[in-house]
Amino acid sequence: YIASSSIVIHRPLTLIAPWSSQTSCQFSHLPTTSASLSATTVNDGILEGVPDSVPDLPDTGGASGSAARKAIMDCVQGACGSTLSEALEVQARHSAEFMTSAACREGEIGAQYTKTMLV
Repeated sequence: YIASSSIVIHRPLTLIAPWSSQTSCQFSHLPTTSASLSATTVNDGILEGVPDSVPDLPDTGGASGSAARKAIMDCVQGACGSTLSEALEVQARHSAEFMTSAACREGEIGAQYTKTMLV
């Protein structure tokens, strides 16, 4: 079972190995390697060269779809124009702004909310 985001095992795990003559093998018998992983450097600066439009997308079929598409593009532009430490807050602000807008309430998300929550 899972407790406090940790997996607790009450008995040894058995790995079924159909490719061998044995029906199972303990993990402790699996080969190990001495290779190590190296840390990847994270670029925490502003991401340059992000397109501000996506050509050739099909029509959204209405104003609410167009507003949702614009909100997504604004979020991408805002987050990519921010540092890594600022990007999550920028995304949260864009999401909150859209989720409380008339376009959201009148669009598909609003329709699903009404269908499930206001019954």
